[in-house]
Amino acid sequence: MTDTLTKRLNVKNGYASQSAALQQRFNRLQDLFWQRSAHKPRILVLGAGYAGVTCVLGLQNLDAKVTLINQNDYHYLTTLLHEPAVGRRDFHEVTVDLPGLLQNTDIAFRTGSVTAIDVEAQTVTLVFSEETDTLDYDFLVVALGSKPEFYRIPGLEENALTLNNWSEAARLHLRVEEALIDFKEHPNELWRTHIVIGGAGLTGVEVAGELADWCKTLTKSYGISSKQLKISLVDGSSTVLAACQDCQDRVIPLATKILQRKGIQIHTGVHVQAIEPHRVVLSDGQVLEAGLIIWTGGVRGNPLLEAAGFALGRQKRALVNDYLQAKDHPEIFVVGDSAAATDARGNVLPPTAQAAIQQGPMVADNFQRLFSRKPMRSCVPRKMGVLLSLGEKDALGVIENKYHFSGWVARTMKNAIAYQYLASLGGLRLAWTKLLKQDKPVPAIAAKQLDTHVPWWTRLGIATAAGLLGTTAMTTMGAVAASFGLVMDPPAILGGFFNLPLWAGWAMHGGIGVMLAWFYVFFFANRLDGPAFAQGAIYGFLPFLAAQTIVMPLMGAGLFSSALGALAPMTVLGSWVGHSIYGGVTAWVYANRVK
Repeated sequence: MTDTLTKRLNVKNGYASQSAALQQRFNRLQDLFWQRSAHKPRILVLGAGYAGVTCVLGLQNLDAKVTLINQNDYHYLTTLLHEPAVGRRDFHEVTVDLPGLLQNTDIAFRTGSVTAIDVEAQTVTLVFSEETDTLDYDFLVVALGSKPEFYRIPGLEENALTLNNWSEAARLHLRVEEALIDFKEHPNELWRTHIVIGGAGLTGVEVAGELADWCKTLTKSYGISSKQLKISLVDGSSTVLAACQDCQDRVIPLATKILQRKGIQIHTGVHVQAIEPHRVVLSDGQVLEAGLIIWTGGVRGNPLLEAAGFALGRQKRALVNDYLQAKDHPEIFVVGDSAAATDARGNVLPPTAQAAIQQGPMVADNFQRLFSRKPMRSCVPRKMGVLLSLGEKDALGVIENKYHFSGWVARTMKNAIAYQYLASLGGLRLAWTKLLKQDKPVPAIAAKQLDTHVPWWTRLGIATAAGLLGTTAMTTMGAVAASFGLVMDPPAILGGFFNLPLWAGWAMHGGIGVMLAWFYVFFFANRLDGPAFAQGAIYGFLPFLAAQTIVMPLMGAGLFSSALGALAPMTVLGSWVGHSIYGGVTAWVYANRVK
């Protein structure tokens, strides 16, 4: 036991020394950049996935020339790709227009495919419309994502579809319909309606569940019996979701039960040995004939990393230090699926969206700190759990393998997280646009100024103080306004309705104000453009609406109208003003306290 702890300590100390050496080299490079006044430091961000987009938006207003490079002019939500693939969402609902998002920023955008990275010359080769361009960089952020891993299985890459990007999801959608059309023309060839999915991880399980529901609806439109549809899920592990650590308790049996209820045949403990046209050969000798073969059995780092000479770890992902700097290249940061990042215990993190979404802003924050001559901070994402959508009505969720959700609760949580992410990019306007299924560009919100590393308990305490100050401002203004005949719902009136002393009314408002302040801090802050006070004023309108939704029926019943009479409309107007003052003061105090 002692030897093991000593070994771990030595590894940790060696790792810290390596990080310190890289930091010193980085600082020397940085000093050179500041001496070169001929141009601003050039930062290239390769890839506009979760990590790339969140990182580049955090680099707004940085004293540098920032360029985002992406193969397409849109960003897509990888965690929702299976839904448009099965027709449950339109494709534009899971994509974000990049030129529109960046239109009000100082960030340049280039469309093209990155074909090479020269780490010694510090250049990136870009190809677009058969034209080649070479871009120089001082700093590089590699967010090129992952590619499917085919494990040298014969015929797999040539004969199977994958679900790794938007175009592949669109292709899958078309191929499913083509398979049913072909079966309609050849009704004796039952293999045409057999879909085989290789890999029963998170993506494979979600695709299987969603396909089962969609295809049953689709078969009706083509006049095909749903009994003629067959879906098989194949995995070499003993269970589905075997690699998901949060799923080991209740999620695996529940997911298995849901899939079996949908009629999906699960083949576990067997590997895909070879793929032939419309045939899947398994390691136990079985041969599955299929009209459609989908591979979700694993991913690896982008091949450009290996070609560029990066030091690689498992799954061909780049080795990085605590700051997500590439080994031996402190001027290069690697984020998202491209990085073999580790958690607080030193375990390599799986390539997930939740890790990428956190790593992007962390690297952006470190750029801000470096350009301010401040020490960088470690980039260790929080583990937030797993949410699975397994069909139109089926969903599962788990946090820390302890707290479980299912059905509409899990589905609502997954959708809420998606819209919250959209709001973090383009504010509530972008989230609202996608909710209404509109396809139009929305500009990004200003770079987040709040320090994401402030502990939650500190935020809680500051939010409490801000909420109390906001409540005090609101009620004080209400008392002043009341002297001029404008009723703003001050504590005295609220207490009077319930026959309470003055201090009780103030206490009620204070408690509500603190709770609303917490909600503002953890869910609403920096979701809109403009200064903190203006954001807060808009936020204050939300509890006003909630309050009036409750109060209006009571007023209609005569409870308040008998006491206020003609003053009732003035009370509504005054309450609106009061809540706006409350929200504005709360937001201003919080934003100016947390730096």
